[in-house]
Amino acid sequence: MHVSPPRTWRAGFVSLAGIVFAMATGGCGGGAPATISGKVLYKGAPVTGGNVTFVSTEGKMSKSASINEDGTYQIADLPSGTFKICVETESFRPQVARTMSKAPGTGGMPPAYSAPPGASEATGYRPPVPKDPKELASRFVQIPSQYAKTETTDLTYTVKGGAQTHDIELK
Repeated sequence: MHVSPPRTWRAGFVSLAGIVFAMATGGCGGGAPATISGKVLYKGAPVTGGNVTFVSTEGKMSKSASINEDGTYQIADLPSGTFKICVETESFRPQVARTMSKAPGTGGMPPAYSAPPGASEATGYRPPVPKDPKELASRFVQIPSQYAKTETTDLTYTVKGGAQTHDIELK
């Protein structure tokens, strides 16, 4: 007469196998890095200059990207998790462009964008490099200042691994 192992042993083995499989495929929250791309819009129109910063609410790496003339942005190698999104356009403000074009030793560059508090590890910012400060100023779109700071932005996004599109709509 053959005696089978108790059902509890089988159930435990199946559960353990499921946990090992989930960890091996990234089910433990690590996941594959993400590439996020999309458009930044203010009242339905593209924001034509500035920077987007994804600030981790979980202490993970934060990253920034410049906003292109058509309003698009792209951030690569972002870890999965929840992020606050900050958007700044002040580096394209006409007064900043005019002042920086006259300041000795600046080469006409606007002041470097400093990442919002909590985003000290933000990487990816590329300052604008127009040959003419008027070109820089022509791309300025004034947006509400609340979007530039982690303390006041109401924009959030949950990043999952892989390529994804997320348009950022400012009001």
